[in-house]
Amino acid sequence: MKLKSTAALGVALLTACSSDGAGPETALSRTEALAIATAIITAGETAASGTMEPQSIELPTGIDAVPVEFTHQQTSSHPCPSGGLVAFAVDVTGTVDEEVGSFEVALDGTQTHDQCAWPHQDLTLTVSGDPHLQFAATAAVTNGVPSAPFTFSVAGAFAFTTSDGRAGECVVSIDAVTDFALQRRTLEAQVCGHTLSQTTTWS
Repeated sequence: MKLKSTAALGVALLTACSSDGAGPETALSRTEALAIATAIITAGETAASGTMEPQSIELPTGIDAVPVEFTHQQTSSHPCPSGGLVAFAVDVTGTVDEEVGSFEVALDGTQTHDQCAWPHQDLTLTVSGDPHLQFAATAAVTNGVPSAPFTFSVAGAFAFTTSDGRAGECVVSIDAVTDFALQRRTLEAQVCGHTLSQTTTWS
């Protein structure tokens, strides 16, 4: 199961999203809000996917029962494209049966930005935690094949500055569901006062 592919799909979706209606005026334009949201969901889904892959799970030893129940904690920190860092703290619980290639995983974690900066057109957008974003994800595989949709959500607020002198706070709420059986991905989001809604299918 290649969960990491959903991160790239998230980028395509967010950059292609259409608004259900004009959101309230914010200090960030729609394209700027989309740029930040794209970075947030891509980083969060990549971190979630990597943590949820079976080979990354630390299984308890000395247990004969199948499937094996587990809990796993992981922290990591990553540089941002134009400076600063984004840090993740993740708690994972679930069950896994390595012999038949099956597992169920649930994840809860935080995504904390520390002067994390990205280039956008002729500007630099910089985000810091307020204090952090909370995210969650679930996945399930039976006999090596996805048996439930991969879900990902992120919610919270962040503080931002722009290189042209703007500053403020922004609320974000994103829910994404990737159904591998139906080959469909849906995304609903509120980002910096902008409403995003998208359904994408593939074959």
